[in-house]
Amino acid sequence: MSPASVGMIHDEVFDFSLISTSIINLAVKGFLRIEEVERKGVFSFGAKDYKLIKLKEVESNLPSEEAIILNQLFAKSNEITLGSKYNSNVQTMMLSYQKDLQIQHKKTLKEGQNLKFKILPWFVLILYLILLIYFGSKVSPDLFLTFAAFSIPTYVVVTLVLAIIALIRKRKQEYLNAISVSLAIIVGVMGVFYNSPNHLLTETAVAIFIGAIFVIIGHLLYLYLIVRPGKEKLKMQADIEGLKMYISLAEEKQMQYFNPPKVTPDVFERLLPYAIALKTEKVWGDKFENTLLQSMQSADSYAPIWYYGTAMRPRSFSNNLRQSLTSNIQQSATSPKSSGNWSSGSFGGGSVGGGGGGGRSGGW
Repeated sequence: MSPASVGMIHDEVFDFSLISTSIINLAVKGFLRIEEVERKGVFSFGAKDYKLIKLKEVESNLPSEEAIILNQLFAKSNEITLGSKYNSNVQTMMLSYQKDLQIQHKKTLKEGQNLKFKILPWFVLILYLILLIYFGSKVSPDLFLTFAAFSIPTYVVVTLVLAIIALIRKRKQEYLNAISVSLAIIVGVMGVFYNSPNHLLTETAVAIFIGAIFVIIGHLLYLYLIVRPGKEKLKMQADIEGLKMYISLAEEKQMQYFNPPKVTPDVFERLLPYAIALKTEKVWGDKFENTLLQSMQSADSYAPIWYYGTAMRPRSFSNNLRQSLTSNIQQSATSPKSSGNWSSGSFGGGSVGGGGGGGRSGGW
């Protein structure tokens, strides 16, 4: 599996930051070279652009999403700069890349959804709404206003809190909307019962609001429980977890379970794109740097031939490169005519500034 496929199957969602993973993988395999370029402009504040230089043509065994990068980024020239200037080729490539990766893994990720069993909860929900319309006219409007006064702010606050947590964790928060809706309904119903006069709480009103909790939350819970993980997806995710364990475990613990190869520059580079896809690149950089130090070499003695730019230690290089490269791709794909942003479903964990500051060039 390609690094991008590993990242998508692991997270079960597409993330545009996977493009950075594929670009780095192409560089490691010798198809292109990544060069840092000092960004020009009064307000650049030491930010960096990235120049990608195509070195080889597309080969038949290349993953299709990586072939898209080579074919569409370099459609007009063997060089392209990712940074502050809009480039329509980057935008086109991003959309093609997303479509290709989603088509590749749609069947695997959708396996076990049991869509035919979801007819029942939708039927119950529609029936409840019909009854609500019929009996709602017999309930005081003040109760619905009280419900809205408690439930709407709760929904907004919970959604914002979960979104902030997802941003801090740099990972999409699962079931965000279901959690927000459930808590909003519960708080809204509690607000009705605790803040409404007793004479308004008729049997019909109580049935409607208590029913809302059971119907809506039961609906969401059923839709969650009916999904049965697919065998193929579970097998792939188990293999990916094994790779993540190998990358993440400390050397002394790793030796208890594996007979791992020495983390040489070749091994480090080959698995670097996978470590980036699994968000474990810092751990992988630490491991490589520790290996260099243990062998009495300088951590600065390794200079990858596929990257030319600011000198950094291996433990910080991978993470900084992923974040900066992702940010630059985002900027290049955003048209000046649009204030839109490629986020969450787009740039999941990579919307960070445009590169590091000064330093010497060449190698790390």
